[in-house]
Amino acid sequence: MIQQRVFERLGKISDKELKDLDTKTVRSISFSITELFKRIAENQIIQEESDRFDIRFTIKLIKCPFLEKKIAGISYLKALTVRTGASLTK
Repeated sequence: MIQQRVFERLGKISDKELKDLDTKTVRSISFSITELFKRIAENQIIQEESDRFDIRFTIKLIKCPFLEKKIAGISYLKALTVRTGASLTK
């Protein structure tokens, strides 16, 4: 599946690549791919795969040696918890 391939590639970003990468772009790609496939398949598995990628990418940012990326990771972690909390209350 294309979504899995894109997430695999983004998940293999090295720390060196991550240093020069705009993390908002990666999140935008993740969101766009997820929305596209949700329109096509409307499958819960697509959302779960997207959530797993978001969590893995957030952890990668937090573990990154660059302070700017660590801060971005913490910000994304907060957003994930808010999003998860909102979906649980539905």
